[in-house]
Amino acid sequence: MNDKVKTEIKEWIKTIIFAIITYSILSIFIFSTRVEGLSMYPTFNDNNFLITTRAYLQHEFNHGDVVVFNSTKLHKVLIKRIIGVGGDTIKLENGQVYRNGKVLNEYYINNKVTETLEIKVLPGTYFVMGDNRQNSLDSRFEMVGLINQKDIIGKVVFRVFPSPQIIKKGV
Repeated sequence: MNDKVKTEIKEWIKTIIFAIITYSILSIFIFSTRVEGLSMYPTFNDNNFLITTRAYLQHEFNHGDVVVFNSTKLHKVLIKRIIGVGGDTIKLENGQVYRNGKVLNEYYINNKVTETLEIKVLPGTYFVMGDNRQNSLDSRFEMVGLINQKDIIGKVVFRVFPSPQIIKKGV
């Protein structure tokens, strides 16, 4: 093997090692998620590709954060928006969502709730809802219920596909 070939092989090895190290470091902090279904429409559509920060980077989550979590009752991963945090009272009535007695300005939805419900969010839990209220299995229903903080995998921060977009907070 001549010196030119050896140099090129060394450069390829350096590049591959750099790529592996970079990927490893990034995967500690972020991961990708693919949307399945229309429960978050119009914010996300089926098969959108999202970038999510890992949950252990945050001590708590806030109103309006879109989170990815393990649904222990459904045994699958879901993506929903946080509407209520520990201590909040959430009330659904006449198509409106109220938090602690104040109606939410939910500019990101295109249909309203049809249920009537009032629930106190327990400490360490979150009340979550999909943005497509009439097509979302979320905290309104016993099969999902309140979400424990330990079940949150991460917070969605960026949509990559089909068109890049930074995810803004709602509520």
